[in-house]
Parts: sequence; structure tokens; C-alpha cells
Amino acid sequence: MCSSDLKIFVRRRDGSVAEFVVTSLAHYLKSRFPAQAVYGPVPYSAIRLITCSGVFDYQTGHYLSNVVVFGRQVVGPKQGWSPARAVGAVAGAHPATNSLACASPGNCTLGFPGRTGDPQLAGEFTVSEVHGRWRTPRPVPVPDSRLSVDCPAPGDCVAAGTSIATTQAVVAREVHGSWTKPQPIPGLAALGQGGHTEVSAFACGAGGWCAAAGYYWPPGKPAWVGHDSQPFVVSEHGGTWQAARRLPGHAALNRGRAVWITALSCVQHGYCTVAGSYRSPAGNRIQPFAVNGRQGTWGDATAIAG
Repeated sequence: MCSSDLKIFVRRRDGSVAEFVVTSLAHYLKSRFPAQAVYGPVPYSAIRLITCSGVFDYQTGHYLSNVVVFGRQVVGPKQGWSPARAVGAVAGAHPATNSLACASPGNCTLGFPGRTGDPQLAGEFTVSEVHGRWRTPRPVPVPDSRLSVDCPAPGDCVAAGTSIATTQAVVAREVHGSWTKPQPIPGLAALGQGGHTEVSAFACGAGGWCAAAGYYWPPGKPAWVGHDSQPFVVSEHGGTWQAARRLPGHAALNRGRAVWITALSCVQHGYCTVAGSYRSPAGNRIQPFAVNGRQGTWGDATAIAG
């Protein structure tokens, strides 16, 4: 995602200058370029900057990808939050929000929980905004679950979380507005040997890369974060999840003590960072740490001084 400090200035024919703030940046393969999301109408004054990127195909003489910068016009002192409005509801569902992700201006997806114990309302629901208009809420096909949703591109979302019914981590993907069936994270069952697994942090970045992090427990151990829980990390790209792996380097920091994963963020080109804290053997203090990864390759956990 881009900083709101980045600005674009356009000089009009009459000499006046229009100011735009950069809201996001995305990379798309030309074979999957979302023309409607880039060129379609939005309910505000917007700008799009498009250029070539990615791998150069010497046979065709063209790059295989495009980079798109999305911007929104700054309209003066009245610029700010629009009035709150209802975006659709499911009768009897919990009136809370689990997650919110925007692939581009006017294209957002909001996730909210159903009602535990009701077969018709259990699980997670999403409602999508397409070109400034909110659509009807729909269930994510993961029954009785707690999920987070993020969207690398409009209509292309990923959900990751934990099935309450099976106490296992699950993932699902929305492709062109339709959700796939949930699936377990590859390799995670082998790490936990059949014990509980849980996703505690999840994020996607521009370019289609996503990452999830959480915990696994040995069989028969209760699912609470402590001495028995082990942290894992896993990456996804283009609908394919890599094998989950134990969080690299954490054992050298906590030496068998508790580790907590509290945040995960991804930007363009598959760069992601996991952050959390651990109980230090020295003085039994809580210390922060971070782990950086790129396109599925993760470095070691590093203590943050201070």
C-alpha cells in the first residue's frame, strides 16, 4: 500500500492545478488485467497512472505486467470521511466487523461473523463494494469459523482463519466474485501432528502475494498460547499455498518460552513482515520481535531493541 503523503499534480489547460493523493499501487499480469476495476467509473474524481513492469518478453518485445497507481482528487477542506450508511445486513447475524480490505478506491470487502449455534447463520459473511456500490452479503463457505479477509485485487479476495468446529486453520479464495471451498493449509497438519492449529494474523499485498501466521499444538494439548504452542508462517501466491513452516529463528530468542504473533503486513512484490513478542529467558521480560519474508522465503526472527 502507498502512503497518503504521495501526491500527483495535474496542470489543466486553464492553468489551474488539480491535486490527487495516491491511495494504492497494484501490479497485474497483462493476461489478467482487471480493466473494469482500473477503467470503470467511481463516485469521485480519480486518476490512474499505468506503465509496464515485471518480466520482459524478448519474443514479443513487451513486458508481461503492468503497474497501476490509483489516486483520488483532493477537493479542499470538505475532503474527509463520508457519512456512515448501512451496507447490507443478515437478519440475526452478529452486528460486528472482523475485517475490511480495499483492493482499490471504491472496491472494498467487509467481513463479519454470523451467529454461533445457528446452522443457517454460523460462520463468516462478506459484503463487497464494487465501484462505490455495496452489494448483498454472502456467506463464506467455511462453516462455524473465525476468518480475516484481504483482497489483492477487486473480486479477488483471500480468507484465512480457524474453523471452530474442527479447531483447524483453514483458507478460502474468492475468484471473480465466487468463493472456493475451504481447504487446510498445506503442511500444517504434519507440523502439529493432528493437534489444534490456528491462524492469528493474515494479510495480502499488491501483486497477489499473501501470508498467514499462527500456532500449532501437539495432540491432546489445549489451544492456548503458552509453552506448548509453536508459531508457524506460510505464504500464498496466485491461489497456491506453500507448505507451512515453523517460524524461523524464534527458538533462539525465547528458548522454549511463550511466543505471541500479533501483526502481519504485506506490501508489493511479496514483501511481508510478521511481528509479535516473546518471553525472554533473561529476566523473564516480554520482548518484541519481527520476521521479514519475500515471496515465500522467510528470514530469522530478530529481536527489536528498545
